[in-house]
Amino acid sequence: MGRIIAAALLAGLAVAVSCGRPAARDEGRAGAGSETPAEPRRITFGAPIVDPARLRLGDHVGGLVVERIEANRGLDSTYTGVIVFRGGIELTGSVLPHFDSDVKTICFEVDTASAARLPRWPDDVRRPWFCFENDSTARRALGPPEARRRARIVVDRFTNAWAPTDVVNTARLVRVLETLP
Repeated sequence: MGRIIAAALLAGLAVAVSCGRPAARDEGRAGAGSETPAEPRRITFGAPIVDPARLRLGDHVGGLVVERIEANRGLDSTYTGVIVFRGGIELTGSVLPHFDSDVKTICFEVDTASAARLPRWPDDVRRPWFCFENDSTARRALGPPEARRRARIVVDRFTNAWAPTDVVNTARLVRVLETLP
C-alpha cells in the first residue's frame, strides 16, 4: 500500500514539476506566442533514456560522454540525482528567462528535434529546457532573455538534474551559430 501511495505522489509531483515552465512558442498550440501554454508540453519520444543503475563514467549516450553521475535510489526504487555529459551538441530553440520571476538568469528551451538528442532520466516528462551555467557569456552572445528569440547554438556540459522537486538542467554555451526569425 505504501508503494502505491508513494508512486501516486511521485506521479503527481512529476506532473506538477512539468507545469509552470516557460511557454513554448512552437508546436502550434492555442495561444501561440502567449506566455501561458494551453497544456504542458511533454517530449519523451526519441530522446536517449539513461538508466542510472547501469550508467557508468565514460559511457556514450547520444554522442555525449558521461562525465559525472550522482544517482540515489529512493524507497520506491526510482532514481534521483544529477548526470553531467561532456561533449558539444548543436541545439535549436528559444532564448527565454527563468520561469521563476526572482531568478535572473538566461535559459533556453529546445525545439522538438533538439529535445530528441538530449539524454533524459526514465519517466522525465518535463519540458526540454535548461539555463546557462555561464550566464554572463550567454547574455553577451544572446542578449537579454526577455527579448525571447530563436537561435541555433552549441552547448557542452549538459547537466540533467532529476528529482521530484523543481530542479533545473544546465549547459555551458560554447557559441551561437545563428539567430533565427
